[in-house]
Amino acid sequence: MTTVFQGGQDVTDTEDEDVFDEEEIPLEKSPFTRGFKHVDSVRLKSVDGPGQPGQANHGLPRSSSSLARLSMFIRRSLRIPFRSQRSFTGDHSKWDGAAMENARCFTSNSPTKMGPSEVPNRLDELLDNKRLNRIQRSSPAPRVSLKDVSKSFKSSPIWRSIDSEDSGYSGCSLESSDDAKSRSESESQFTLSASSYSIFHKLFLLKTDHSKVINEITIKNFAEKDTVKSIIRKTDWPPRHEIRQTLWKELCRGKDFDSSRSLYISELENVKRSKRTTHPHFLKEDGVVIHNFDLNERGALNLMSLLTVIERMRPEVTSAPILYPLCALMLHFLDEADVFACIQYLLSSKGFIMTSPIQWTAAPYTICALIKKHKANAYNLLKRRLNTDDDNLIMKTMTDWLSWIFGGLPFMHVCRVVDCFLVEGHKFFIRTAISIVYIWSKMQKTGQFDDLSGKSQDERINVIKDELMHTAQHIGISTDTFILTAIKIRNLRSSTIARFQAQFEEKVKAEWSHKRHSVVRRDHRDIFTESFKSDIVDSEVAIDLMAALPPRLQLATPVLLFRLSQDGASFTKLWNNIDEASQTLILIRTSEGDIFGAFCSSPWSERNDRRERSKTKYFGTGESFVWRLDKKLGFPVIYFWAGRDAAAQQDDDIPQMFMTAGDKLMVIGSGSGDAIRISEELTQGMSRACKTFNSPALVEDEAYLIDELEVFEVLTSV
Repeated sequence: MTTVFQGGQDVTDTEDEDVFDEEEIPLEKSPFTRGFKHVDSVRLKSVDGPGQPGQANHGLPRSSSSLARLSMFIRRSLRIPFRSQRSFTGDHSKWDGAAMENARCFTSNSPTKMGPSEVPNRLDELLDNKRLNRIQRSSPAPRVSLKDVSKSFKSSPIWRSIDSEDSGYSGCSLESSDDAKSRSESESQFTLSASSYSIFHKLFLLKTDHSKVINEITIKNFAEKDTVKSIIRKTDWPPRHEIRQTLWKELCRGKDFDSSRSLYISELENVKRSKRTTHPHFLKEDGVVIHNFDLNERGALNLMSLLTVIERMRPEVTSAPILYPLCALMLHFLDEADVFACIQYLLSSKGFIMTSPIQWTAAPYTICALIKKHKANAYNLLKRRLNTDDDNLIMKTMTDWLSWIFGGLPFMHVCRVVDCFLVEGHKFFIRTAISIVYIWSKMQKTGQFDDLSGKSQDERINVIKDELMHTAQHIGISTDTFILTAIKIRNLRSSTIARFQAQFEEKVKAEWSHKRHSVVRRDHRDIFTESFKSDIVDSEVAIDLMAALPPRLQLATPVLLFRLSQDGASFTKLWNNIDEASQTLILIRTSEGDIFGAFCSSPWSERNDRRERSKTKYFGTGESFVWRLDKKLGFPVIYFWAGRDAAAQQDDDIPQMFMTAGDKLMVIGSGSGDAIRISEELTQGMSRACKTFNSPALVEDEAYLIDELEVFEVLTSV
């Protein structure tokens, strides 16, 4: 099975990763209470405290507060506040209060202010865990003897709380003879979780095998340590909490964190010295969420600089629609260098950020399949609303899932989602998307949405997409409940997500391959030499371009003659470097991220042949072509000469205006418009529909600014 995410280490996935304190679910805040199942707590008997005498106790008082004590033990072991102490859930409502007017901002990039909060910081606990991004369960639980454990159990409050006759155990002295002081000490040293109480129940009431049950107790207590993941999930920090200024950096702190900060500062200086206005290509990508969470003007400028540096330093990232909103959110709490170091860590670590168009295109299929598996009722509702059983149509309602999270959810909810994402990776975004669909399905019962009868299939899909976005924007539940809804999706394993993702990536590849062969006429791709190295296209696109060359020119690797970023923006330098080349392959990348170019079959020095230019200013042959890179399909679309076919060559009306040039001008393809026109010292150009190649405008807006330009010499032999 193919790997879903790029490089680094995976986030550990374990069987009991989704176990959490059921008692912590704030049911009074949930509009869909029926969705939660609660397990009755084990009722324990105790001789301590007031109670009602019962026959089973032989007149001994039964404690009415045993459940409260059990809750206290669990809460102490998990270090979470009591319900009476959870007044911090109202912190969010005070965000715009008068008390915040004089508070200082986290950074100069945004108006997000730091303020007081009753939520515990817990940063020291997080830093004490040696492996922040993985749950430490690799070491086996220690085995203890029955004698040692029995000795500890007999001095513990749980041993004293079990009545001998009630339990069916006769002949055992259940009441410890220790005085009150030693009893209190043993209570403070012995704390058990809820699952351990159920194991005691099996041990003393069901007379199960002692050795097996004791081993189960030790394993359970070892596995239920309060890990980083459980701390992040359970602690509901409001957006203004001071911890995020440090927490996010610590969660992303790798061995190269400080060097990444220095790298950003130096690379930013290089960008500023170049004095060339560039825009990150991420902004032109399909599916990118353009939402900066109300950064101020300075923050918006820093965001553009940050994305530009990321793009320059990570050229292997071909698709990352999440980078814009994620960087924007981080800039509310961290400075630009820290955000860059965090993004470097996430891109280098496995399971956090997907980096290819195929992965992002397959993600809605994966989410749809997981909803079908884990939220069958919501999936069936989607089928009824769409009036179809076609999974491909149902998947279309999931295509905006990233916008639900970063463009729909309230700011405080997004902060909590990113808290968990930095520990659990991309998997938590999957949980979040499934939760939004689940909440949408619950809201259907209230009749908030319109009837879809009489609407076409496309109209139904668009209506449901709008409803899902509306659900995210008006989520209606607290951040605490929303996170609990996400982690309550049981048995959602990383292996399952990886299997679905790999399956649908293969499906997307097959669909794109079919479109590739049906849209463009391609030559055979058996190239007998290495592809050329380019800063504009990858090796796959380079091979595609080489395959489009005449067969005699496919025997040698094209050689770089000119690169704008290295040789400078000068026509004089360009002509000096490329004039003597017999054939040239040109690649252009615009400031908006469009990529296109041409193959020119004649030397550019022919522009200086005055005798020939007196007849016509155009030169070149019918082997020339222009091309553009299809962003969605990821391959070049080739536009050959319109008169290439034998039948077309008999048409005298087909233009043969392949190439022309001047001292400060380069034109490739003409006829009603120039396919490629470059002027102004290689800084800007135009592209319009061209009759010579029967090509449309190669860029959407016709006019463009040149970000990078490369010219390769195409050799006839090695």
